[in-house]
Amino acid sequence: MPDPVNIDLTARVAAEERARRADLAPGERGIDILVIDDQPDHEAGWFARHLPSHRRLSLESVTELERFLAGKRLPNLPQPPYRPELAILDLSLGAGQRDGLQALHILRCGPATRDLPAILNTNGLEDHRDLLAVLAAQLNGGAIPVARKTSTDGPSVRDHARRIAHANDADLSWPLAKAVPGLLHVQEVFWHGGDKATPVSLLAYLLDLPWKRTYWKEMARHRNHQDAAFEARKRHGTLALSTDREIPEPGERKTAQNHARFVANQFGPLAVAWDLAGGHLHRLGGGLSLIAAQQEEGFPEFSGNRSAHLVAFATRYGPVLADPFVQSLPDHPVRPRPQRLRP
Repeated sequence: MPDPVNIDLTARVAAEERARRADLAPGERGIDILVIDDQPDHEAGWFARHLPSHRRLSLESVTELERFLAGKRLPNLPQPPYRPELAILDLSLGAGQRDGLQALHILRCGPATRDLPAILNTNGLEDHRDLLAVLAAQLNGGAIPVARKTSTDGPSVRDHARRIAHANDADLSWPLAKAVPGLLHVQEVFWHGGDKATPVSLLAYLLDLPWKRTYWKEMARHRNHQDAAFEARKRHGTLALSTDREIPEPGERKTAQNHARFVANQFGPLAVAWDLAGGHLHRLGGGLSLIAAQQEEGFPEFSGNRSAHLVAFATRYGPVLADPFVQSLPDHPVRPRPQRLRP
């Protein structure tokens, strides 16, 4: 059996530290940046160009993040000690993997990381990641900055790291939901359903009742509104289906249609308002209003076909709303503690 090979990384670590110090701009201090990204090597060039003076603590999954926070030594990390002052979280961490929303949840629940400033990173918000970003804003205290790995956003992230370092040196907390110049500012969305309705968080409106959670699960599975509504209401005590017939009687068909209509009346106005507002939650500036939708010229036509708009909404966001972790959030809300604002 060959003798083990011991590689002394002391010289390499020292060289990397000298390089980081050489890249520091006047008045800039290098910090540890916690990065959760499933393709760290692919993205290394962006960090090297825009954050050369900072030390990257690169983790490839939420599982590695949990191990890191538990004090486990990970072989791909630089030498300790570690003092992360900023986290950059990839919003999508690959098929079948826990995503950046869950990574943020873990940070906000940890005593040592609950106040750690975070940036979401993504290549786009044109699909289900639109909702993930809005939910992340809610976990982050109302808003969260979002960066792309581009030459445009890179300097803004570097400037953000510089400001955070200065705040920490002055023993000042950094407001987690503070807007970052040059980066997209995604806000938690509240739904305002009418004149007498109290605005409620989108997450609570969509998932506060058991039948709603079942509906989104069924929509993610089958994408059939009537079947999903029928199954949701049946499971939660509002419908007794005959078990000795494979084909429903006409009365049962009518009941299924009534349940589909009930669900469409619950979620349809929100879906119509969403579509009229452009179909992107992260661009709403924190509010989605039925009253505002009613002022739009196309509202009567859209409202007359609310089931179709609900199906479009469910097609985009159903997999997120059906996710067990997301469905657990209304029962276990996370709100960062109040922080001192910078003068």
